[in-house]
Amino acid sequence: MLHACPQKIAVFLTLQTGATRHPPVFCVPGAGNTAMSFAPLCGALGVEYTVHAFMPPGMLDERSPHATVEEAAIEYLGELRSVYPQGPYHLVGHSFGGWVAFEMARRASAASVVIVDSDAPGRRQREYSDVDALLELASLFELHLGRPLNLRAADFASRALDAQLQVLGRRAQADPDELAMIFAVFASNLRTTYLPPQRYPHAIDLVWAERTAADSDTWLPWAPAQHVHRVAGNHATMLESAHVASLARVLRAVWARVSGP
Repeated sequence: MLHACPQKIAVFLTLQTGATRHPPVFCVPGAGNTAMSFAPLCGALGVEYTVHAFMPPGMLDERSPHATVEEAAIEYLGELRSVYPQGPYHLVGHSFGGWVAFEMARRASAASVVIVDSDAPGRRQREYSDVDALLELASLFELHLGRPLNLRAADFASRALDAQLQVLGRRAQADPDELAMIFAVFASNLRTTYLPPQRYPHAIDLVWAERTAADSDTWLPWAPAQHVHRVAGNHATMLESAHVASLARVLRAVWARVSGP
């Protein structure tokens, strides 16, 4: 789940430059992840596609995380249009990034928008304390590592946040300093509510990991026209080398469909 990235921080990184006959691809990472989470996807897609990925503020820099989905979409679209003012382009968003990609598509004309393992927008059903957020982050590490961390709320109780992060870092074998930045962005995203003001008028593609219990119907109030796909892996590993070829096949098929004959 956690990927190193170049020292120079930009709003988006160009992961791969491909053929000009294909529209460029812009990817939005999930909560607590970086642009580099899409690096394995580039290899699976093939060299003909140009792939960019956005770097959320706060990931390995000192910027504050985006306060809202709309704020993220506006910033990312501004940067996208500075390079590709006319389009077309494809949008791909994973997890929390699916909300951002959807909001970007609402505000701009995208050739396609693919939402990867993202819950439907809606009112937040609960408030997340730091301990709640740490346990959610631990569950993502478990998916990535393929083993339980055996952490409970009691393991974090009565500790300062720095000490709590050290507990998680030891179990997950993650650097506590890097983990602090990841947690700040992850917790902020986890606490974000997103309610689109209206339905999206075009078709979207919903991609679910085979190990995700998901209901595409929950997206119907926001996007009635849907194409639904299942791919290999879980919420974390679907983007990793062992399984990402399955996602790449879906993406190529989506882009071929929207490009027409």
